Amino acid sequence: LAQHNMSESEIAKVAAFDMGLAHFYPALRFASVTTDKRVLDLWRQFVTIGRIPGRHAVFATASAARDWLGSSGKC
Repeated sequence: LAQHNMSESEIAKVAAFDMGLAHFYPALRFASVTTDKRVLDLWRQFVTIGRIPGRHAVFATASAARDWLGSSGKC
């Protein structure tokens, strides 16, 4: 990513869509893999808006993300 182009209102729309998915698919979880500060900042903003604890997590490695996703026993 050279830069991100998402406005706060666009992030809020994506978060609202995610909250709707959470009602239909309560076991669905999202793991993001990045060490890029800009992506981490976007992710934190998104999670703050969505407010669905335990549904999103960010990791520095794909292996750690897979471990977290597998820990629910539903993958």
